[in-house]
Amino acid sequence: MKKFLILSLSILMVSLAFSQIRETGVVQGNVYDTSGTPLPGVSVTLAGPKLIGGPRTTVTDANGFYRFPSVPVGSDYTVTAELQGFVTVKKEQITVHANATAVVDFSLETAKLAEEVTVVATPPVVDPKTSAPAANVVVTTELLRNIPNNQFMTNIITLAPGTVPSGEFLGGADDGANAYQVDGVDVSDPEGGTPWVFMDYQVIQEAQVLGVGLPAEYGAFTGGILNTVTKSGGNVIETYNEFLYQDKEWISDNLGKFREDELYNPNPSLIKDIKGYYKSKFGLFDLNLHLGGPFIKDKLWFFAGAQFYRSQNFPSGFHDPTGRGVRYNQPRGFFKLTYQLNENNRFQGFLEHDQYCGVNRRASYNVAQEATVTQISPEWVFNFNFTHIFSPKTFLDLKVGGYWGYYYLEPESGRDAIAYYDEYGYNTGNSPYWYMANRFRTQVNAHLSHYADNFIKGSHDFKFGVEIEKDWNQSLYGYTGGGDPKTGLPKFAWIYTYGGEPYLAYQWEGYDQHVSLSRYTLFAQDSWSVSKRLTINAGVRYDIFRGAIVDTMEPFSSLFPKSEKYWLEPAPGKPKELGTVYKPTGLAPRIGFTFDLFGDRKTVLKAHYGHYYEAIFAATIMQMDPRYKDYHIYYWTGSKWVLDATNPYSENKFRMDPDIKHPYMEEITAGIEREIFKNASIGITFIQRNYKNMIGPVTTGTFVAKTGTDPLTGQTFTAWNQIDYGDELYIITNPKAGKWTVTIDGVPYNLQTLLDKDPYRKYQAVEILFNKRFSNKWQLLFAYLYTKTKSNADTSWGVNTGATSMYQDFNYQIFSDGVPTIDPTHQIKIQGSWILPRFGILPFDLQLNAYYFYQTGNTYTRLVRTPYLYQGRKWIFAEPRGSRRVDNYNNLDIRLETQVPLYKGKLGLMLDVFNVFNYAGVRGRYARTGSNFEKITGVDRGRTIRLGIRYSF
Repeated sequence: MKKFLILSLSILMVSLAFSQIRETGVVQGNVYDTSGTPLPGVSVTLAGPKLIGGPRTTVTDANGFYRFPSVPVGSDYTVTAELQGFVTVKKEQITVHANATAVVDFSLETAKLAEEVTVVATPPVVDPKTSAPAANVVVTTELLRNIPNNQFMTNIITLAPGTVPSGEFLGGADDGANAYQVDGVDVSDPEGGTPWVFMDYQVIQEAQVLGVGLPAEYGAFTGGILNTVTKSGGNVIETYNEFLYQDKEWISDNLGKFREDELYNPNPSLIKDIKGYYKSKFGLFDLNLHLGGPFIKDKLWFFAGAQFYRSQNFPSGFHDPTGRGVRYNQPRGFFKLTYQLNENNRFQGFLEHDQYCGVNRRASYNVAQEATVTQISPEWVFNFNFTHIFSPKTFLDLKVGGYWGYYYLEPESGRDAIAYYDEYGYNTGNSPYWYMANRFRTQVNAHLSHYADNFIKGSHDFKFGVEIEKDWNQSLYGYTGGGDPKTGLPKFAWIYTYGGEPYLAYQWEGYDQHVSLSRYTLFAQDSWSVSKRLTINAGVRYDIFRGAIVDTMEPFSSLFPKSEKYWLEPAPGKPKELGTVYKPTGLAPRIGFTFDLFGDRKTVLKAHYGHYYEAIFAATIMQMDPRYKDYHIYYWTGSKWVLDATNPYSENKFRMDPDIKHPYMEEITAGIEREIFKNASIGITFIQRNYKNMIGPVTTGTFVAKTGTDPLTGQTFTAWNQIDYGDELYIITNPKAGKWTVTIDGVPYNLQTLLDKDPYRKYQAVEILFNKRFSNKWQLLFAYLYTKTKSNADTSWGVNTGATSMYQDFNYQIFSDGVPTIDPTHQIKIQGSWILPRFGILPFDLQLNAYYFYQTGNTYTRLVRTPYLYQGRKWIFAEPRGSRRVDNYNNLDIRLETQVPLYKGKLGLMLDVFNVFNYAGVRGRYARTGSNFEKITGVDRGRTIRLGIRYSF
C-alpha cells in the first residue's frame, strides 16, 4: 500500500555550506532507523529536472552517510531511500542553491506491508554549518523575474541589504571593491574593479550577493561578490520571452515643492527653464527571447538567449537635430551547452556576445551635438567547466573563463576637428577628447573537494584550490584637434574663447598605458563538523600579485588592431617597458564557527574572523607608464599661439615603493539566527570591517602654509602652497601619517602627509534580517541595517588602490577625517510578493510584487577656495568630512501582474510603477561656498510607469 504524507519543516534538514563549486551544490545526509541507529547499505537515489544524465544512485556507508556532489542549481529534486525490510521514503521539492549543501536525513521504519512514504520537503531557513550570516543573499529566478527593478545584470547587487542605490557600495568599501562573477569567474574591469560585462538579465538562473563570513576560496574583493549562475536547459523544451517598454513621457513631475531659486543653475545664460532642466526624460525598450532543452536527452542540453535592450535619455537644453537623445543600443546573444560524457564526467560551457553602443554621449545643455562622442563597446565572454567525480565524496572542478572586449569613445566630428569652449562653458566644434580601452581577462581555476567522515573526530569537508588570473589592460586618451600650422596651434589642442575670440589653447597628446596583471592563488579550507551541534570553518589563502608595464602586450596587441596606430612612444631615451613593478603577496587566514544551541537546527550562533585581499588593478601602476605626455598651455597674441607653461603631469613622474603592501580588509562577524515559524527566520548580525594598507601616490613636493579667509564665516584658514611645483615626483606607496622615507634603487625620497592617522576606514554594522520564503502565496524579505563608518579617505573609486590624488597635495588632506560620502546610517529594505485573493470576482490570479527602500542620505562637505597658489587655486574642505547630509531615500516600487493560460504555457501582463509616491528627495547640493552654496543639484526621478508582457512554457 502506498501512502502520501505531507510532513513539516522539521522532517527535512537542509543546510547551506560554502564548500562546493560556485554554480553547483551538494545533496547529502544520513539514514537511520527509528531508534537512531545508522543504516548502512541503503540505496539512495537523486532525481530532478536539472540533473543531466538521469537519476543518480549511491549507497550509504557504514555510518549511514550518503552524498551527491556537484548537483546543478534547481528546485523539484527528489531523494529516495530504499532498503529491503524497511519502508521506502521519498522526499520531494528539494531546492539546491549554488555553493549550498542540502542535508536530507531519513528515518526508516520497519516495513509491515509493501509501502512507500512521500514527503513534500520544506527546507529549514536556518543554516547550521556555515559561519556566513544571513546577510549573504540568494536571489532566485522567481525574485529576479518578479521584483520590480531596472533588470540590468550588475544592478542585482543593489537588491541585497547593505548596498546603496547611488552605486554598488557594500560594507564600507568603495565602488571598485566588488567582484562580479559569472559561473564562478570574475568578469570585472581589471583597471579598477567596476563592472565590465553586461549580460542578458534573463539568462541568470540564480544570483548570490556574498560579502561576509566567507571561506578561503573567496578572495580578490573587499566589498562584496555578485556571483550569477547561468541557465543550462533540461530534458524538456522550455522558453521564456519578455518585452518591457517605458516611454520617455511616462515620468511624473515631482519638482513642484521646490522654488526655482532653490535649484542650482549651472549656466543662467543658457538655461532659462530650470525646472525643465532637472526633469527626467528616460525611455526603455527591452525584448528578450530564450529557449532551452535537449539535443540528446540526459546527454546533451542547450540553452540560448537573445536580447535587444535600448535605453534613451533626453537631457534638457540639448539641441539634437536627430531626435535620438543619448541612446544606447545593447544587443546580446548567449549560447550554452551541457554535456554529460558519462556518469562521472560533465562538461559545460557558454559563449556570450554583447555590445554597449551609444550616440550623443556627453549630451548636455552646454554641449553641441557635434561635440558629443559615440560609444563603441563590443565584447565576447567565455566560460568552460569540466567536472570529474572520483567518488561520492571526492570531485575535481576545472574552469577556464574570461572575456575580450573594448570600449571606445570616438568624437562625433572625428579626431582632427578643433573643439571650442566659450566663457559660459558651451562646447562646440568637437569633443575635446577621445578614449580607447582594450581589455582581455582570463582566469583558470582548479578546485578539489573531499568529504572525510569520522576523520580526526567528526567529519571534514575539505577543499583545495589553485587559481591563476591573467589580465591585459590598455587605456589610451588624448585631446582632439589637427592643429593649424599658420597660427602655430599644435595638434591635440582645444581652444578656450572669450567674447568670441581665441584666448587660451590646451594641448595634450595624452597617455597610452600598457599594463599586464597576474594573480596566483593557493587556498585550503575545511568545514569541520566536530559534533552535530558544533562546526569549525577554517582556511587560509595565499595570493601572489604581479603588475608590469609592458610594450607590445602579446597576445593582447593582435586582438585590437584598430588601436595600434594611436599607440604613443615614450620620450627619447625612455624605455618602452618597465617590467614587473608591483610584487606584493598576501596571506589571508579565515576562521569561524557555528553552534546549534538546542540541537534542532533552529537556533544557531555564528562567528567569523578573516582577512580579504583586494583584487589587483591596473589603476595602481598605470601612471608609471612612460607613454604619458606633457601637458601644455598656449596663449593667443592676436596673430599666433605662444607656449605659456608646462603642467607637471609629465612623463616619468611616478615611482613604485619596492616594499609596498597590498590592500586588505579585516573582518569580524558575530550573530544568531532563529527559525520562528515554518519557512521563516530572523537573524541578528554584528559586522566590523577595518580597511588597511591603502595605496596612493604621495608627493615629494615641499609645501608652506598660506592664509586664506572663509567668506562665509570670516575666519582665516590655512592652505598649502607648493613652492617647488613642477619638480616633484609621486611615490606609489602605502601612505602614512606624518613624515617617512621610501628608498628606491638606493635613492631616499622624503614623504609627508597632513594626516594624524595612517589612512583608514572603519565600518561597523548591526543587521536584523527577517526572511519568509515563498509559501501560502506570499514571501517577504525585511532587512534593517544600522551602520557607522569613520574614515580619513572617502569611498570614491580608487581610494584603496592608488587611483587617487588625495596624497599629491596637502590641500586635499585638510579636514579629511570624518564620515565618508557613503554611510547608510539607517537602512530598510523590504521585498515581497503576494498572490491576491480573487474575492469570487477575478477570473485569474493577480500578483503584487513590491520593493521598498529607506536610507539615510549621503554626506557632503562645504568647500572653500584657497588663495592663489603656485599649483593653482584649490577647493578644500572648510569643515570635517561628511558634516552635512542630503535627504533620506524613501522609495516604493510595485509590480502588478496577472498570468493567463495560452497554448501550452502562460501569458503574463505586467504594470510596473517606480517611486509610487512621486517622492522628490534631494540627492545633491552645491558644496562650494558662494552665492550658490547649498542649492539643489540633483533630485529623485519622478513616478515612472513601465509596461511588460511575457510568455513562457
